[in-house]
Amino acid sequence: MNPHQAALEVVDSDRYGMHDDNDWASVIPHGHGFVRIATGDKEPTDDDYYAVSMYHQMHCLNSFRRMFNGRNDSRADHDGAHALHCLTYLRQMVLCSADITLEPAFATQNVDGRKTQAAYGTGVTHVCRDWVQVRDWVENSYLDWKEDEKKYVATEASAVNS
Repeated sequence: MNPHQAALEVVDSDRYGMHDDNDWASVIPHGHGFVRIATGDKEPTDDDYYAVSMYHQMHCLNSFRRMFNGRNDSRADHDGAHALHCLTYLRQMVLCSADITLEPAFATQNVDGRKTQAAYGTGVTHVCRDWVQVRDWVENSYLDWKEDEKKYVATEASAVNS
């Protein structure tokens, strides 16, 4: 999979807000971002399944959104470990992408009254990978293994099983 480049202009939007479960769910493909990569003609095994990082990242963002809303599907003793995992994982993924797009800054005052620089990033176009192409690839992979879903109950929450 080598997705084409795409341009993405950052815009403020009311969609994908803190309480928009349907919007957030609409981004996740069938199979919840898991693919099966079988090698050769052998019968697929448990080791042939992978989570696509983009969807693992979306899972973490959605988990934070749900936590902020006072909801989390994880076990209570798992929440802290899962939140730390997601925070660490997202930090590393931001560093991995190392987007060097320049965003116009402006002067403002911070909470203690000192002058500081800030940036919103709205109106700025970034060069990205075509996430729709990635989604199509994941969806097509799911068609190959959807019968296995009875055996592997793929859920958004199972993207991280730590």
